Amino acid sequence: MTHDMTVSPRAALTSILVFVLIGATQALYGPALPSLSRQFGVSVSTAGLLISAHSLGALLGVLSAVPLQGRPFARWRAGVAVALLGVGAALLAVASSWSAALLAALLIGLGYGAITVGLNSLFAAGFGPRSAAMVNLLNALFGVGAVLGPLVVAAAPANARLPFVVIAASALLLLPFAVALDDRVASAPNTSRPRSPKGPLVGFIMLLALGVGVEASSIGWNATYLVSLGKTPQAAASFTALFFVLFTLGRLAAVPLSLRFAPPILVLVALTLAMGLLLVAHVPSAAPYALVALGGALAAVFPNTFTWASRAVQARQDATAVIVAGALLGSTIFPAVVGRAVALFGERAIPTTLATLAALTLTMALWMRWRTR
Repeated sequence: MTHDMTVSPRAALTSILVFVLIGATQALYGPALPSLSRQFGVSVSTAGLLISAHSLGALLGVLSAVPLQGRPFARWRAGVAVALLGVGAALLAVASSWSAALLAALLIGLGYGAITVGLNSLFAAGFGPRSAAMVNLLNALFGVGAVLGPLVVAAAPANARLPFVVIAASALLLLPFAVALDDRVASAPNTSRPRSPKGPLVGFIMLLALGVGVEASSIGWNATYLVSLGKTPQAAASFTALFFVLFTLGRLAAVPLSLRFAPPILVLVALTLAMGLLLVAHVPSAAPYALVALGGALAAVFPNTFTWASRAVQARQDATAVIVAGALLGSTIFPAVVGRAVALFGERAIPTTLATLAALTLTMALWMRWRTR
């Protein structure tokens, strides 16, 4: 495989369907937690450990690209990842013990993480000048899956296992196509100028950790802030749902935009807009609408930062895996940072804390723009 490789239509369609599947899978946990807690006889807070197990598996799945880089076995990564996801979902659907349920979530996460790094890297390198647009499209359809997942839960609110049966069956249907999918990306030779790869790599880890941290913190804390302004929990939930609608629309809008503008430009504009909206969110009457619009701004951050980073490190999957791992850590650490700010200063500090994180992210993006110019 070479750096000017192209992705076949069949491989592209398989990748897109797999991404819809993992989007739906990740979005199942939250709505299914109450039913799962009853199913296994544990508290809802304990049932939340399923999300932690999934996140740990996802981190391990992403980092698996490091030892697999250049190994023949990497040829089967996509197929093995879809199989792991399907086996995990099937196990969760039939598990009779809590420990088996945690193992199932870990297996789902392993498949999820390997798929995330493998297919994002493939799309970032496999479509030539259109690669940035295709990464945006891939992640937009992840969002479509995230919308569909809770609908499956809503269709069977009393049956916590049925949604995971659907996921397992979908993975089984996709497995033959995933086995045929080779998502390996070879490093492109650096023919421009000598540079140390460590500086950009560390910088992109920090940038994605911050950017995804702002995204995860907004998802986790916006509703709490709206309730502190006097909105009912139901109204806050409605605005959160609209945030996800704008988030998905923002990723779809980024597809044509990425054909006209370089990834760093889109990232800088998105972060500037996000910081501005978070400042507007300090005004109580404007806060709900600013936070809904924030979904559209943040949508462009991850896929375009990933494309930018993969070009800077010559699409090496071991390097991009470490970068994505940084993003996962950011989504874990920074919501806790916002929570600490809430504990110290109250709920009204949420937009200030998020705006500060967005400003740090924008500063980091400007530095990386200068560093990789």
